[in-house]
Amino acid sequence: MSDLQLTFADCAELVSAKVHPKNVAQETPYIGLEHIVENGLILNGMGSASDVDSQKSVFKKGDILFGKLRPYFRKVVIAPCDGICSTDIWVVRPKVNTDRNFLFYWMGSKQFIDDTTRASEGTKMPRAKWNFAAKFKKPECKNEKEIGLILRSLDKKIALNRQINQTLESMAQVIFKSWFVDFDPVKAKIAALESGEDAEGVTRTAMRAISGKTDDELDKMQAGQPEDYAQLKTTAELFPEAIQDSELGEVPEGWRVGNILDCANLLSGGTPKTKVSEYWSGEIPWVSAKDVTNARGSFIFGTEKTITQLGINNSSAKLLPKYTTIVTARGTVGSYCILSGEMAINQSNYGLKSKFERGDFFVFFSVSNLVIEMKKHSYGTVFDTITTKTFKEIEIAVPPESVIQHFDEKVNGLMNNILLNLDESNMLAIIRDTFLPKLMCGEIRV
Repeated sequence: MSDLQLTFADCAELVSAKVHPKNVAQETPYIGLEHIVENGLILNGMGSASDVDSQKSVFKKGDILFGKLRPYFRKVVIAPCDGICSTDIWVVRPKVNTDRNFLFYWMGSKQFIDDTTRASEGTKMPRAKWNFAAKFKKPECKNEKEIGLILRSLDKKIALNRQINQTLESMAQVIFKSWFVDFDPVKAKIAALESGEDAEGVTRTAMRAISGKTDDELDKMQAGQPEDYAQLKTTAELFPEAIQDSELGEVPEGWRVGNILDCANLLSGGTPKTKVSEYWSGEIPWVSAKDVTNARGSFIFGTEKTITQLGINNSSAKLLPKYTTIVTARGTVGSYCILSGEMAINQSNYGLKSKFERGDFFVFFSVSNLVIEMKKHSYGTVFDTITTKTFKEIEIAVPPESVIQHFDEKVNGLMNNILLNLDESNMLAIIRDTFLPKLMCGEIRV
């Protein structure tokens, strides 16, 4: 049988094995539709068998997982390990002589997604039909393995950037927690005073706590990088040498109890009239709650919909500046992200912009730290909401502006590297999705 006659069913097998989560190890990886990035061909995490309690599908490492519920969301990934998944996910295994990567990218192609979507059953919750997809003709192209390897190399770089960004964000989170949650520099100074250190020794102890360096490393830094050493010393001197009691418990002396709105302005959004075409499909990204959720707690680049300046002029939507933190107030309450550039938001979101010249990253990580508390203070039953009152009621220890600005300077390099990596990954995804249909139809040969 020639390739021209092959169908999807000739190339792929639908794995039907099922299991109840209670009958597998509780730490067994679980993948639901929520763990597959929409239109991204990557995972945003995994759960475990202990998280679920109904029958699930079984998959093996290397199987292709295809979200059959609302297939137009293009939720397709290669399983990185053995595990279980939602029954709204097809578990697909390549047949003998079918290249796994080629099959994966065929299933992730626009043509495959569009065809499965057209034949989906159901109006509100359409599901792809295997019997229909089984008849799809295999793309007429040669060098399947080479095509798969080229596309996979792009996705591997995207995955590497994602891992690097997780490390960079973790580093910034550690610094935030050390300074503003655990108060490590302050506690280090208190311990130094109690051990009889003089003023210079107290400052030096805080410098070690802030930088993670030993005294020998600090000496080398002072000799070889005097400007960096002086900046570190200045930062250490900003922290007080005592703790005071407050309604939040112990906080650094001189800091006060307040809320995030003491440090940030609360901004709102709006929606231009949908019936006026001149307001839509412009050059201004318009951030919905769904877009915030898809950003997964990081920088947001593209949005599902865009608007025009005319749309902003004739609605309550506003153009928010770069580095504004966005929090969803309805629907998936408490999802958050940070703007990579100027964008508008809809009324389901709030924007938080630092009141200080520097402080946007402090606001972002404060929101990250407070999301759990925000959810506790949400209102409503069917659709929980976050309101202005929520932001006012959640108390934090408010540091002096100088400490906030030094934190932003400290993590600025980390955050900018995250932004650059995300920008590169977005460009690689565009290249992949541009070449994918051309490679599949043979327009571009390798």
